[in-house]
Amino acid sequence: MKYLITESQKHSLLKQTVKENGFALASKMVGQDYLVHEVFNNDYNEFLSLYDDLEIHESEENPKLFLYRYRESNNIIVYDARDEDDEYGNYLYFNQDYIFGALALFSDIHSYRETLKVLKSWVRETYGINIRESNIDSFYPNSEDYGFFATLR
Repeated sequence: MKYLITESQKHSLLKQTVKENGFALASKMVGQDYLVHEVFNNDYNEFLSLYDDLEIHESEENPKLFLYRYRESNNIIVYDARDEDDEYGNYLYFNQDYIFGALALFSDIHSYRETLKVLKSWVRETYGINIRESNIDSFYPNSEDYGFFATLR
């Protein structure tokens, strides 16, 4: 039996793959350019909308650490509210394979500063998290402990 998959079904399947397994893995299947230009129409808002319904879990070890994810042990965003009295505000950690690494591929985003500005606006509008600064505070590109690429504070 043969199945025919339309272009729109293919795009839906790829979006679901990106949502569940990350942009990095999905791009290995069809390429980064195809995902950005064909599946997401070179629109980073369309890409970010995949993550508008993340489940929010409070960390068992630290009640001021909030984990945004679809599956346990696969945190896409971590919101660290422990330093809310700190002059720099709270911290957000973004998973490289899901969100942070993909945004720079969209043509409207030309720098890390623009990536952080987009993320800052998106988390404020989607999850009500207000981050005062848009600075790259820390990099952990190869860290097994963190597994996150950038920190917003």
